[in-house]
Amino acid sequence: MSSVHHDVSHLPPSRVEEVSENVFAYIQPDGSWWINNTGFLAGRRGVISVDACSTVRRTRAYLEAIGTVTSQPVRTLINTHHHGDHTFGNHLFDGATIVGHEATRTSVLQWGEPGAAAAFWTDVEWGDVTIEPPFLTYTEGVTVWSDDLRAEVRHVGTPAHTTNDSIVWLPERGSCSAATCCSTAARRSCCRAPWPVP
Repeated sequence: MSSVHHDVSHLPPSRVEEVSENVFAYIQPDGSWWINNTGFLAGRRGVISVDACSTVRRTRAYLEAIGTVTSQPVRTLINTHHHGDHTFGNHLFDGATIVGHEATRTSVLQWGEPGAAAAFWTDVEWGDVTIEPPFLTYTEGVTVWSDDLRAEVRHVGTPAHTTNDSIVWLPERGSCSAATCCSTAARRSCCRAPWPVP
């Protein structure tokens, strides 16, 4: 394993796709560890983000991308599980309520700073990351609203990608964001997902 700190910069730019009215996917091109896809719901009074990104640079780029769609602030940030590619950028969502399963909170705190991951993967240019776990937690699920659009955040209930995976289900749209909690084929089948399935 190399001790070189890097952040993949030779990839094509990330993109925002509206997959349903006021429901957006933020797609980062594949090419390295620590690259995830996120999404957000843009409401009249605020934004709900599904996950953060892994580095300060990537999370800021994601927030800038949200700003190209709406001037409203991110009021709610949902962590679908504890892995750093979904949570290391939490601290950059100033003023947002960070929502996650109780075990997500515990696991974010246990995982700790990004440097702890270097023993398993190639290290990247993290930036100045501050660990910020969810502070609104649930055991089975919670419902959040983007204007009149219901978003059901539900714990998977059994170990999938981790022991604390959750999905975000939009029943009125018949779509969900399943993050990395199950295989690509299963997500396409069970979620009927217009949200991107990496």
